[in-house]
Amino acid sequence: MTSFRKGTLYLLIASVIFGFNGFFSKYSYSYGMNPVMLVAVRSAFSIVALFLVLLFRRERIIPALRRGQWVTVIIISLLYAATMTLFLASFVYMDSGLCVSVQFCFPALILIMGLGLMGSYNGLNTKDEAVWRPVEEHCAKLGPRFRFFHVSPLAGFKAGALNFALRHTAEAAEVVAVIDSDYQVEPEWLRILCPQFANPDMAIVQAPQDYRDGGENAFKAMCLAE
Repeated sequence: MTSFRKGTLYLLIASVIFGFNGFFSKYSYSYGMNPVMLVAVRSAFSIVALFLVLLFRRERIIPALRRGQWVTVIIISLLYAATMTLFLASFVYMDSGLCVSVQFCFPALILIMGLGLMGSYNGLNTKDEAVWRPVEEHCAKLGPRFRFFHVSPLAGFKAGALNFALRHTAEAAEVVAVIDSDYQVEPEWLRILCPQFANPDMAIVQAPQDYRDGGENAFKAMCLAE
């Protein structure tokens, strides 16, 4: 089985299990369980399962985190437990079919709420010339091999930007490296990643990343801890 087919199979299995969460939650309530008990049982089974997976793969069981990072992890865990408890508690007042529907819609609702609360991220695709004009001037100083484009408006978000850039990429290019405008890369990152494409089955390589501004606010601290 190819990697793509295996990944597709895992995704389908996960989708089926995920979709039946609401149904089995409702079924558990009919036998006397409550949302708090259900979250506790789920967490207990998850801890055992993840421990066995890490043990089988011979990976570090306890991550090497600093004291401040452990505090952040604990806060995230408590918030997640509260979220799941409230989410499962809502099933008490719904029928099984609606529970399954909500289970599938839940991630989409989180995305919509996140966009509503945090707003959209425009990055370098901004109308403020004070932001993008210096970048354009710097690229001009680097020579003809460096090209700068500012498109406003640009449809399709990051995917639209990538499609636009590909249309202006040299036909002889074999490897395309993509970084966000606020990233800082190590000098040798291309030298490390490019040899991976010697494998003809390799289509994409994702480099590890970290946050240099983890102490700026609580959200970035949680991203860093994750």
